[in-house]
Amino acid sequence: MKRIFVAVAVLFLGLGSLIGEEMPLWKQAKIEKDKGNFQQAANLYQRSCNQRQAIGCNNLALMYAEGKGVKQNNTKAFELYEKACDLGLPLACSNLGLMYAEGKGVRKSDKRAFELYRRACDQGEVLGCNNLGTMYEQGKGVAKDRSMAISLFERSCIAGLAIGCSNLALMYDQDKDLSQDASRIVKLYQGACSQGEALGCYNLGRMYNEGKGVKKNNVKAFEYYQKACEFGSVGGCYNLGLMYAEGNGVDQDNFKAVDLFKKACDQGEIGACYNLGLMYEQGRGLRQDNTKAIQIYQKACDKGNDGSCLRLGVIYEEEGSFNNEKLVKAKEFYGKACDMRNDQGCKNYARLNQQSRRQQRQ
Repeated sequence: MKRIFVAVAVLFLGLGSLIGEEMPLWKQAKIEKDKGNFQQAANLYQRSCNQRQAIGCNNLALMYAEGKGVKQNNTKAFELYEKACDLGLPLACSNLGLMYAEGKGVRKSDKRAFELYRRACDQGEVLGCNNLGTMYEQGKGVAKDRSMAISLFERSCIAGLAIGCSNLALMYDQDKDLSQDASRIVKLYQGACSQGEALGCYNLGRMYNEGKGVKKNNVKAFEYYQKACEFGSVGGCYNLGLMYAEGNGVDQDNFKAVDLFKKACDQGEIGACYNLGLMYEQGRGLRQDNTKAIQIYQKACDKGNDGSCLRLGVIYEEEGSFNNEKLVKAKEFYGKACDMRNDQGCKNYARLNQQSRRQQRQ
């Protein structure tokens, strides 16, 4: 699973000792934010920004983006990042680039995102270099250039940016023959994971789970997926749920599996929704409930999960022995699964189709 992330960062320099001088407003704001006084922090950042302190504008933008201390407002966040960038803060230019890349608060523009990331990187902002690398790797706003992407990820990694190390490892991880770079990939992921970077932990778990470039070890896979989940990786939570459900690398525990599938499904991991549906259908880790299973399968099927479409067909067929309407729905979902290249879905659709034709002849 390949995932390259860009991130919005907030700049907090050391408070230091300010004997004989008044503490800058943005530093006072940082203290209040650390205390959880978000509204007070936002007020202080606003005053700092009014005084043309770029750091204050950048950090206030983040509060608007997250809805902390102020009402969430991407347009306002965009305006503040733009002001901070114009005031000369490279980090703000990188953050502004992300707004363009994701179309938040402004019309999406990969070209403009690329320009801002490059500007930030040229001024020494390593997050900008990492994000610029993603543009070269994905061919967004610029022609694809793998060598340039690797160079930029390496630059950000050397500078200590954990996500840069993860992305650099991912570039090498794409190669079919890992024998040459396997040890380096593991070290890069380990370095990123040790700094709390979820993607590094997730990919270490994947390597140990698949035995790709390392000796297969389900216990280690479980440990790294657990860390990835704790650090916020949805995929890490999903795979951790699979390991609990299957008793892989850990004692089998359906209850924990259900909790993890729910967590990942709620955050948009469709594979987790499929497996949560299975748990409801089979009564594993919770009360058996076909109605709940159907609701969850429907959600996943609508988003392109062929297994969920197939299971919907099976449930409707089982319930349709004396209900022709449900058999029609079963055939519909088998057809959807087949269209998604699910072989069993095609076979089941053909069987019901032939059955329907025989009934029409009688």
